[in-house]
Amino acid sequence: MPHHHVNSLHSVCFVADLSFNKLVTPPEDDPYAMVEFAEGMPALKSLDLRGNPVVDAMTQYRSVMATRVGDKFEVLDGEPMTPEERKVAKESTKLQFWLEQKAFTQDPALQG
Repeated sequence: MPHHHVNSLHSVCFVADLSFNKLVTPPEDDPYAMVEFAEGMPALKSLDLRGNPVVDAMTQYRSVMATRVGDKFEVLDGEPMTPEERKVAKESTKLQFWLEQKAFTQDPALQG
């Protein structure tokens, strides 16, 4: 069996099953940091966050994920991400996502 040397995880496709782990963000933190986390893993093809409170904290979670990182995902939470789903999500949530992020960063109650 040949040996393969991996120089970087950026070239490895992988699955991250983080389901039912009670992942949360503190109230003062942006729950959309999970989206940025997923964006930062270019080889991630499948992510499962089902059963985590952080998912409930995001409005239109699946659509937001499809908009921001859906092009690289094959599966999200055990369900395939189709090209049609990505297209609809991008059309319907892109503006909403940015408005929510802007509101979060401008909320004086959340500023330290």
